[in-house]
Order: sequence, then C-alpha cells, then structure tokens
Amino acid sequence: MGQYSWSDAKTKKNIEVGQKCYALIPKEYDGGYYEESYYDGCENFNGHDIFEEVALWNRDYLCEDNLMPEPSYSEFGGLQGDEAENLKKKGFSDAEIEALDQIQRFSNFDREKRRRQLSVQRLKDFTNYTDDVVMRVLYGKDYLREIGLDITAYDEQNKNLKYPIKITHEPAKYERVKRFSKYVPAQE
Repeated sequence: MGQYSWSDAKTKKNIEVGQKCYALIPKEYDGGYYEESYYDGCENFNGHDIFEEVALWNRDYLCEDNLMPEPSYSEFGGLQGDEAENLKKKGFSDAEIEALDQIQRFSNFDREKRRRQLSVQRLKDFTNYTDDVVMRVLYGKDYLREIGLDITAYDEQNKNLKYPIKITHEPAKYERVKRFSKYVPAQE
C-alpha cells in the first residue's frame, strides 16, 4: 500500500495525515459517510477500503473505457539511469547496448500490455457479476481493490465515474458535493 492523500472535494484543501476526514457515500448505497478520526495516508476510512467501495458503487456503469488506454510501444523506454553507461564501461559496444535497450523497452511494453489485458478481463468478469469466490480464485483476494485502482488511477478517470471518490474535512451529503477528490502526491 502506498501513501498518498486527497484534496477535499468541497474546499480543494489537502487532507493531511492525522486529520479527521469523511469518505462520502452515495445515497444509492445508504448515503452518509465513513468517518476517519485520524487519516493515516492510505485508502482506509473507518475500516473501508475506498478503492473497493468505488468499484462496487460503479459496477453497473463500468466498461473498458474506464481503464487506461491500450499502451503504445512509443511510450516505453529501455535501459534506465546509468545502465547504458555502466555497460559501456564494461566493454559493451554501442550496437550491443542499443540491442539490450530495445529488449528492455519491448519487455516493459509487453508487461504493461499483459497487465492491461488482465485488467480488461477482470473488469468484464466483475461487471458480469462473476461470483466473488471465483473472482478471488482467478484474480486474487485484492481483485476488488485492484479494479478500484484501475478506474481511478488518474484524476480524469475518477472524475468521469458515475460515483467518483469524494472525501471531505466535514460531513456532507455525497450528492451536494459537486467536485471529486483528487490525488495529492505522497506526504513526507
């Protein structure tokens, strides 16, 4: 689990570690909120994983368009940092380094392409109401959280959901808060 924060959906102020906050719940899912008395920089709000919740709230409205687009080979690099320089110091030729760079680039692209294919199939199974036990066997015990992460990985994705994540400093009704909460970089 990473550490990050959110912007308050009402005020746009950051929700800081240690603050009290509220993850708002759409009225279609009993309304109200999950009160968190001490935000710890993660996704849990009073024992509820917000990524699991947002996946469940949006289940009937999700499709492949809610996921990141298909990766493009041009988006991926190969060797990282001083790897090429270290290979040169070890006597590798420019042609050998270029070949290794291309192999690494293809490996990175292929890994992301397979990850997206898995995300698409997992989402299809989820929206088709595949049994929870079957989902856990096929995709692991955290499949629901992974779907929530997939559909909110970027603020634009969260914004386009029927029920985006909305977290506030003060209790509020989900439907009265017009904005959604944005990710805020990790806190130190």
